[in-house]
Amino acid sequence: MEWISSMKKELADYLEEQMPGVGVMAEYPPRWGRRPCKVPQVAVGLNSLSWAGKGGQVQMELRFDLLAPGDWPGGCHQVFESLCQALAGLTTYRLGQISCGSLTYENQWDQLSLTAKASLEGLLDLEYDPQGPLLRQVVVQTESMGKG
Repeated sequence: MEWISSMKKELADYLEEQMPGVGVMAEYPPRWGRRPCKVPQVAVGLNSLSWAGKGGQVQMELRFDLLAPGDWPGGCHQVFESLCQALAGLTTYRLGQISCGSLTYENQWDQLSLTAKASLEGLLDLEYDPQGPLLRQVVVQTESMGKG
C-alpha cells in the first residue's frame, strides 16, 4: 500500500507550499513534540483506512497535529486557520466542515498544540498518472477531537 505514503506526502507537500513559515511533514518524526519547536509545525497522519480492494471506494481518517511555540503570534489557532485556508484551496478534494480539538499548553516545552481529524472518502485509482492525484471525487468531513 505504497499509495498511502504517496498520498500523505502529496498532501504534506501541498500544505507546505500553501503555509509559508510552517514546517509540514507527512509523518511524525522521532521525538516530535518532545522538544521545543521554533516555528509552527503540522504533521499529517493516518488514523484509519477502510478499503474494499484494488481501486474503488476508500475511506480514510487523517489526523493533523499542530504545534506552535508558546510565544508565536496567533498561536495554534492561526496555524489552524492557515490549514483550513490551504485545505479549502485543494483542487483534488471537495472540502466539508473543518474543526479542531481543544488547545493545550505544554509548559515543559513552552508550546501550544491542537489536533484535528478529517474523514476523507473517495475513489482510489491505483492505475493513476504519477503526475496526477491519487484520489478523485473526495469528500472531506472533519470531527472535533476532545481531550484524550
